Amino acid sequence: LVPAVWGVLNGDDLSRWAWLGIGVALVAIGMVSVSNDGSKMSVTTRVIVEALIAGAGFGVFFIFMDATEGATAPWPVVGARLTTTVAVLGYLLIARQPIIANTRQAVWLIVATGVFDTTSNILFLYAVDVGQLSVVSVLASLYPVATVILARAFLHERMNRIQLGGCVGALIGTVLIAIG
Repeated sequence: LVPAVWGVLNGDDLSRWAWLGIGVALVAIGMVSVSNDGSKMSVTTRVIVEALIAGAGFGVFFIFMDATEGATAPWPVVGARLTTTVAVLGYLLIARQPIIANTRQAVWLIVATGVFDTTSNILFLYAVDVGQLSVVSVLASLYPVATVILARAFLHERMNRIQLGGCVGALIGTVLIAIG
């Protein structure tokens, strides 16, 4: 929501269809993200505040990526990754936590995650160079749909009706944005 509002305030011009698609997609993100583990744990105010801060942080990152010049790609993402790597390594050193994973499989998973994350951010950088921040950021935020579908396909997790409705809503929202 943060980069979508920022984009509109800074000149993104959206049709009614695109507005409708963004609204449907934002609701779909929430629906897909509903827990499916059957636990009865209550969500505390602190957890909600932390989630909102994290979401706003993602949004601000998207805004900064949009503010860069297209010709500088992929260097803004490289700079962001170096900054977070130094920050995490510094924290681990100060907290005296182990820095390296203890199994070869864990190391490969960490490397693969970094490669996919960096690649997705570079693709986001290219997308905002040719598209509008409000649209690109909402479409990029649909990643929980892929997570739920992959969990279903590989871990055989069941999707509840709300998550399934969110997947359908994400498709509808994407189509409406594309029409607009």
